[in-house]
Amino acid sequence: MNIALLDSENISKLSKSMLEDVDRIYIFTVHCRDEIKISWPCDSRPIQLNFLKCDGSGKGNMDHHIMSFLGYSLAFKKVRSVRIISNDQGFGNIVRFWQGRGFDVEQRYSIANKGSLNTYSYKPEKKA
Repeated sequence: MNIALLDSENISKLSKSMLEDVDRIYIFTVHCRDEIKISWPCDSRPIQLNFLKCDGSGKGNMDHHIMSFLGYSLAFKKVRSVRIISNDQGFGNIVRFWQGRGFDVEQRYSIANKGSLNTYSYKPEKKA
């Protein structure tokens, strides 16, 4: 199974490339929000959605939940790959950590520019 972990604090518009090859998406939300709005590509295939409310508050709280769930998923859920969908740049170290241990982990983020959405992938080169 291929999963995606969505940081709803800074991603509200998903592109088709962000959802490519994803079977299940976990949408992380803050505990005090009752509703979130996410734009979804009309031509994407069906994906199972799971919402996870993050307990607590403070700087980096949701990111810590995402990193914890990433490790849990790799260790216990037997997923093939994990994609973090977030504009936060602090996930690079954790992506490299898991890639260095042979896991397929990447981050995709978006930068909106004048109404258009460009998707970038952070997938560092593996060391020889």
